[in-house]
Amino acid sequence: MIIQHNMVSNFTNRQLGINTLNKGKLAEKLGSGYRVNRAADDSAGLSISEKMRAQIRGLNRAEDNIQDGISLLQTADGAMNEIHSILQRMRELSVQAANDTYTDEDRECIQEEYNALKKEINRISRQTEFNTQKIIFDNTVSVGGSPSDIKIYTSDTGGYGGIIYQGVRYDWSNFLSETGGNSLDVAIPKEGDYFLDTVDGTRLFFTMDKGKDLPDISKKYDINATTSNIQIDNSIYSWNNVTNEDGDIINLSNPKEGQYSFSHCGSLISFYIEDGDDIGDVIEKLNASGADKSTSWSSQSIIQELKQAIYGFNIKTPAIDINNSNKDNILDSSYSIHADLTGIQLNGYTKVAWEDLNFSPPFYNGETKGVNFTSGKGIGAETTVTFQCPETGVSFSFHINSEASLAEVIRGLNNTVVPTEIEANVQGQFTLDTSGTSVMTGATVSSYPDTDISFKFQRDRIGLDFEMDNWVTASSLSGLEINFGSNSFVLIASELSKLDQFFRDGNSNNLKLAFQYSDTEKITIDFNRTNNISDSTRPDPSTYVNPLDYQNAMDSYVASKITDFTAQFSNSSFDIKSDNASLTIDNITGKSIASGNKTNTFYFGVKPKEEDPLYIQAGANSMQLIAMHIGKISTARLGITSESVKTSSLAGDNIATVDTAIGFISKYRSQVGAYQNQLEHAQNNVGNTSENMQRAESKIRDADMAKEMIHYAKQNILEQVSQSILSQANQSPEGILNLIR
Repeated sequence: MIIQHNMVSNFTNRQLGINTLNKGKLAEKLGSGYRVNRAADDSAGLSISEKMRAQIRGLNRAEDNIQDGISLLQTADGAMNEIHSILQRMRELSVQAANDTYTDEDRECIQEEYNALKKEINRISRQTEFNTQKIIFDNTVSVGGSPSDIKIYTSDTGGYGGIIYQGVRYDWSNFLSETGGNSLDVAIPKEGDYFLDTVDGTRLFFTMDKGKDLPDISKKYDINATTSNIQIDNSIYSWNNVTNEDGDIINLSNPKEGQYSFSHCGSLISFYIEDGDDIGDVIEKLNASGADKSTSWSSQSIIQELKQAIYGFNIKTPAIDINNSNKDNILDSSYSIHADLTGIQLNGYTKVAWEDLNFSPPFYNGETKGVNFTSGKGIGAETTVTFQCPETGVSFSFHINSEASLAEVIRGLNNTVVPTEIEANVQGQFTLDTSGTSVMTGATVSSYPDTDISFKFQRDRIGLDFEMDNWVTASSLSGLEINFGSNSFVLIASELSKLDQFFRDGNSNNLKLAFQYSDTEKITIDFNRTNNISDSTRPDPSTYVNPLDYQNAMDSYVASKITDFTAQFSNSSFDIKSDNASLTIDNITGKSIASGNKTNTFYFGVKPKEEDPLYIQAGANSMQLIAMHIGKISTARLGITSESVKTSSLAGDNIATVDTAIGFISKYRSQVGAYQNQLEHAQNNVGNTSENMQRAESKIRDADMAKEMIHYAKQNILEQVSQSILSQANQSPEGILNLIR
């Protein structure tokens, strides 16, 4: 036995300390509910958990951000909805004012409401805010509409020849690079900036974007404003051209707050003057950041439409006297148009020179309308050309849809055949050449029912001839018919009863029968014969006592007469001849040129300029953004600045203007709705991600209370046992005292 070292007591004491420590840790877990309360509990788990916590809190904040974005969009949509309602009312007022039942005084009242509604659109735009931010207010220099100063023309070979600027054509070789001075390569246009010097000394600037092909080129515009005027390219505008939404000219000394605008080549330049702005502020706004840097925008050939150079053939024909001597020349074939650089002719008739055609508007040596004969460059857009054949009197007109070279027009005309079908009425008296057939003796072609029209021919069905041969008659059980070629004129059903009545009545009227090919093609033959009432074979009613016997006898008599007539009629042949007939052409239908002669017409419109985006932080990490471009609204952008409903004509035109504005708002609202749907889906996704990450983080950080209680109970027992054993171990050295006694 030893006394210096009580190893059992030391060991038990150490175990008691361990058990007490473990019990304390378990008590912390049970008390906090967390498995990891300090880094020592699980260093790797703590690191993962803290990263997850950052993501979770970020996602929760992002979810709130998205909800704020949805609320902003709902605010914008509500404002646009009200503007939509205003535009619908403005359209209703335009329709109302277009009605001529209203007086000028009435329209003045309508105009007052119309103007008030325009102001309200701008007021709603300015005062619609979210968290003090204006969300649809147009506070920039904006450009709307399609500038009309440039367009692209098609060359004689069908390619894109270049541009037309102020009525003058410039081919692509006139475009020079700003860096090297080289001409624009038509085959492979290089990306870069180009300039074009016009005949009036103006230098125009263009941009060719990477990967684009001609004619997809952009023209750059610059606004340079001074206290004297506003200049865009070589166009100079006085400040008197700048008006506000009430139509008032801007006051340079004390400009009022409001929306102002002016026109440039069909485009509307608009800007807003804030309360307190002076003319210097206005000039700075127009010039972007002072006189040394101008506001720029691009106009690009963004609309391409496949159009026919020629369309809308309108064939006009006066009554033409056609007889056997000229019918083959005029109607030998369909009318065909032949055109070249000297003029137009119909079939083989006399050519009419281009200078002698009728142009509407009249031609002149310009580039915008009519024909430029000196350069042979073509016919301007929206020009109607009328041709008339000197010999036949047949005339036709065609319309130039978009500016086309003379070669294009010629190609279009030469591919046109007019017509393939002709409908005509033959007028005049015709006679039958019966060739000795007794039943036809003295018969003539008469009118039906009581007009001078004997035939109506459709060329592609039965042809046209004024001396028609080989007409053959035939009889059948259903009646009579006359055959001309493969076409049959059948005795009209009602005429059968007429034939029966003719023999039954015994009157002295001539026998006339009508035969029909179609609803409009009939022939009536007057057989120039009368029924002989004294015919010995005709039943005499005085010799019959019983009326029924007389009726039967008369039926037999009529049947025999019809049989005799049809026997004479059957298989006879005859000709129809006339020397004084004339033909009136009722309708000739032309056709447009073949699709191969369609040309690409490019319209220059303002290159879409996206507003500065509004970003929604839709994620927990950097750059997890959703960009939203909410359309800015003003009457200038909507194109309804100076519209009037003071006359029915202006009101009628204004309907289309308001329709365009309604379309813009519909587009903006559709975009807002799309963003809202996007944000709602993003919000759902963020919420789902946050929930799943929270679940994963809980598995790392949270304590399993049941499991920890098991461990706690064990450590509690061990602690109590250790305390008991330690007490007993401490008593062990006392046995040495017994030895001393």
